[in-house]
Amino acid sequence: NFKTLEQELQTALEKDKLYWQQNDAKFRAVADHRITYDQYREIVNAAHLKPLEKHDRISTDKMKTIWNPVSVKKKSQDFERKPEMDQQLNFTENEHSCCKTWTSIISRLKEKEPPQTRYQWLKSIGNPELLKAFSNGIPLGMLGDILEALATFPTETNDIVAVVRIMDALAESERFRLSLEFLSCSERDTITYLLDKISKSLIDRQQDLAENNVTEWTLDLLRSKYSLTGNHKQEQSTN
Repeated sequence: NFKTLEQELQTALEKDKLYWQQNDAKFRAVADHRITYDQYREIVNAAHLKPLEKHDRISTDKMKTIWNPVSVKKKSQDFERKPEMDQQLNFTENEHSCCKTWTSIISRLKEKEPPQTRYQWLKSIGNPELLKAFSNGIPLGMLGDILEALATFPTETNDIVAVVRIMDALAESERFRLSLEFLSCSERDTITYLLDKISKSLIDRQQDLAENNVTEWTLDLLRSKYSLTGNHKQEQSTN
């Protein structure tokens, strides 16, 4: 049903938009070390809200309240106990470092660099960091650029292993199937070229690659994750 698919896509896009709005808010909040955890939560939860325009008006009737000195005093006392709770809920150095790593990776990927340069940089980051960065999703339109960079890898054992692990990390990211749907025909061809290049490289390095858990079976799994199982079988029958 086309209408159902359209609704599902719209829902996914709205969730994706809210996710990135909240992530941007998290980075701004983390950068301000003076805020409390409650303030952090308020910033993140209000990330999707827009500021009032000059012509907007708020009814003063709804703002009329009865002043209660007892209530004010109680809230003041509660606030004085906040630092103890904030200390328990405060960000650790590792969490802050993770956010900095995530933002630096995304910012670097948005830069226009030659594919070969981008590949060397992706390889230098390491698979664990990339897995963390993309665990919550790949920014829309960025998957094609990453695949284009990976396709330039030299046919050396360590490079083949690095590319396979990066591709596997990308496939494990949230909403990966949605990212695949937005690939252009040329970007889908890049996936085919990339996996064929790896497959041909296996011929002379089977033992070395097998020691690093890279085999034809590994490639078949990647083909399945990247929706290329049928295409591969069709090519084999043609040959």
